[in-house]
Amino acid sequence: EIEDITLQANVPTIFNLEPFKKKALLSVKWIAVLSATVNEDNHLPQYSLDLTKVTADGMQAIASDPEINIDYNSMLYKTSTPQQTRKTFHYLITMDSDPTEQGFIWAVWEKAGKKNKRKKTAFNHLARWYWQILSDEDNRNGTYDFEVLYGILAALNHKVLRTQFDGYTLNRNPLKFRFINNKGAAAATAATAAVDTHYVSWWNMARMSKCNALIVDGKHFLHLKSPLKYVYTAVEWMWYNNDTSQDIKYDRSCYEQLECSYQSNMETNFPLQILINTEMGRRKTRQKRKKRKQQQNIPATVVESPVEDEEEKNDVSVTSHSRSSSAIGAFANQPQTAVVLKESDENAVAAQSNDAHRTFAHCLLTDLNEYMRALKKHADRDPKDLCYVLSFGFSDDSKTPLSNMQQNRSSRSSKGGGFTRDVYRTYNGRYCTLLGLQRHQGDI
Repeated sequence: EIEDITLQANVPTIFNLEPFKKKALLSVKWIAVLSATVNEDNHLPQYSLDLTKVTADGMQAIASDPEINIDYNSMLYKTSTPQQTRKTFHYLITMDSDPTEQGFIWAVWEKAGKKNKRKKTAFNHLARWYWQILSDEDNRNGTYDFEVLYGILAALNHKVLRTQFDGYTLNRNPLKFRFINNKGAAAATAATAAVDTHYVSWWNMARMSKCNALIVDGKHFLHLKSPLKYVYTAVEWMWYNNDTSQDIKYDRSCYEQLECSYQSNMETNFPLQILINTEMGRRKTRQKRKKRKQQQNIPATVVESPVEDEEEKNDVSVTSHSRSSSAIGAFANQPQTAVVLKESDENAVAAQSNDAHRTFAHCLLTDLNEYMRALKKHADRDPKDLCYVLSFGFSDDSKTPLSNMQQNRSSRSSKGGGFTRDVYRTYNGRYCTLLGLQRHQGDI
């Protein structure tokens, strides 16, 4: 990379390196220390990362310390004490600017229903989950702490740290993040106010400027550039009107949720193997928790209600976890159960590799629901009468999203009551894929 060449001291250059060093120091937001052990169950590395927030003055003091030599090429420095046999590596985690100002957005996979206080929307037997685009309000009210999310993403993208682990290792042994003296820890209890702990069990190892897919404390996240921020409107979404034989563009207010639904089904973002591992881990975690409570002589009816049991059997997208008041939004403070698939499990995985077991194969389009209700001809409709679902099918290689035209049904029964429309996504004028838009009742 260009900055690597510029900051190397032994490379002849006509530039003054001091301005580059000052700029590098100003972009440092956290100092991370990585520790690793070996998991006795699967003999894979078990990582833990402590991130301490640092100010510009604090970094200047570190740079002025004669005993510290900062490696600006690798963005780290080393320290040691007489008691230590090995030096401690301190990784400088940088964030050049606010990515939201560059058009990047965060989206989280959420469930529709009575327990969702954010949004009341219709759902059907195919889909009860949707991609919620996070806003500044979510950050301000503490529902989701952007600083924690960006801290995780920036640490994973550190040029040295990103070579220490891969997504599949994290999926088996979640990476533990401990934010020390971070503002997001204010929601924790007094005893743990200085430390905010989270676990990352999947990362697709994408660069910061690309679509990053993560599983943090059992919740699925996407970080990508909004299709509304492209200079030349490279991405377009449209549906085919059978009555007029024309392609109709969606309102641009629906683009971000449509794009997230598409990106989540890409094998490069959330591989099928990872989704199956997450589901197996969720079930094992729930079984262990139930068994532990039963051993404590707690009645089974108190452990989990029949309604919750039935919902959990149908949900295959979020790892079950203990609830906490974390600053990222009711996240767990415990890692999910690590799952290692043996050779004997390959047949079971292959049997589950159909479309029905894909977490994001059917996505509610809540933004489209709201847009259609805002139109005058739908203003007097009951919200339950408007339910749009974007369905995905896949080619034989299980990597390319294709059309999936399934029979449409009403929201809470198995009776028919709607229709489907072909949905297209274009990039720079080229058709990327053919999808299926599913909806019950009424006209588009």
